[in-house]
Amino acid sequence: MPQYIKMRYGGERIRVYLTCLALMLSIFTKISVDLYSGAIFLQQALNWNLYASVIALILLAAFFTVGGGLTAVIWTDFIQTVIMVVSSFILMIINEIGCAGPDVCYQVCHSRNGCSDIAYPLLVLRLMPNAIRGLTLACMIAALMPSLTSIFNSSSTIFTIDIWQRFRRNAQDWELMIVGRVFVMILVGISILWISVIRTAQGARLFDYIQAISSFLAPPVAACYLLGILWKRINEEVIYSE
Repeated sequence: MPQYIKMRYGGERIRVYLTCLALMLSIFTKISVDLYSGAIFLQQALNWNLYASVIALILLAAFFTVGGGLTAVIWTDFIQTVIMVVSSFILMIINEIGCAGPDVCYQVCHSRNGCSDIAYPLLVLRLMPNAIRGLTLACMIAALMPSLTSIFNSSSTIFTIDIWQRFRRNAQDWELMIVGRVFVMILVGISILWISVIRTAQGARLFDYIQAISSFLAPPVAACYLLGILWKRINEEVIYSE
């Protein structure tokens, strides 16, 4: 995508600008959200500390990627999809739908705004049969692994190709590999620090937080691509000034 922007508009300003926006989206709406949502499952199931659960997820993702590679990701995604769909239908049948007021929400969630982030883990833990409960939790946690590894790979590639190589045009492959791995570590560190913001944002509603951040960062990206595709007279100067 950044390569298309360079071919369409020429120059480097818009390409670097969109690259930085893409990396910000990865930190604020993907890596930190995936780590937080997975940590909630571990926290509810095993009664772990939230940040200890985050570290466990990161180590598990690293082991998963190095040990199994792309083949493991494909097969586990297929198996997890089947199990999660089946367990969701089971949960839908045995679940009782009800409405609760702010007082009940506060008793259960310690928040009058509700607790949608932990609602599904609690339903799985309290209503599922034991065998399916453990299998569903394992699938939910394992489903985060391919998501995290793909984000790590794409973010490091964007940084090394679109930013690092602008300063080191003759960088060798081993240098790019090291830079990419170090950059992933930096991304993870920032994402972990950002989790404390997510916990207090939007009244503990994770979906609202994602939409709020995306509404600030995504429109410039969409405008650059749509105007470049649909309007031939648009150029880099106009896009950058807007």
